Amino acid sequence: MTSFGFDVAGTKPSTTPAPLPTGWYSMRIIAADVASSERAGDMVKVTFEILENVHVEFAGRKAFANFCHQHPTNAQTREIARGQISAICHAIGKPNATAVEEMLGGELKVRLVAVPAKDGYDAKSEPKGFKSLNEATDAPPAAGATKPAGGAAAAPKQQPWKAR
Repeated sequence: MTSFGFDVAGTKPSTTPAPLPTGWYSMRIIAADVASSERAGDMVKVTFEILENVHVEFAGRKAFANFCHQHPTNAQTREIARGQISAICHAIGKPNATAVEEMLGGELKVRLVAVPAKDGYDAKSEPKGFKSLNEATDAPPAAGATKPAGGAAAAPKQQPWKAR
């Protein structure tokens, strides 16, 4: 039997982190690869990491995206993916990029959207928008920002013309 080489009982188990609050984050592309699947065709897989000097409270957090730019059956999926890849390349200052390797190390603002758990998948932060670092965006939510429990709406405000 092959040993792990460390004390499992003395090691804190990892957990899935909660998704980041929806907002714009300064990020760096730390991985970009091409992958292929029978169902989705060729795709560009990108890993983004939060810039630690900008968002200290979220340092080291990552977001992942797959862009199915060669989807075999869905033209709309191809169009969306190609537009997103183009937006990334423009945002990092490489509008004439021809290979995924040119994306590596690129820094940009990424709009992350908190997606709740669904169909057996964990909640996640999904990249939905891309801008250059010098483009104006709404500031990301403060650390610890949360939605009301169960997604309930906030209580309606008192209408000023109604007496209490």
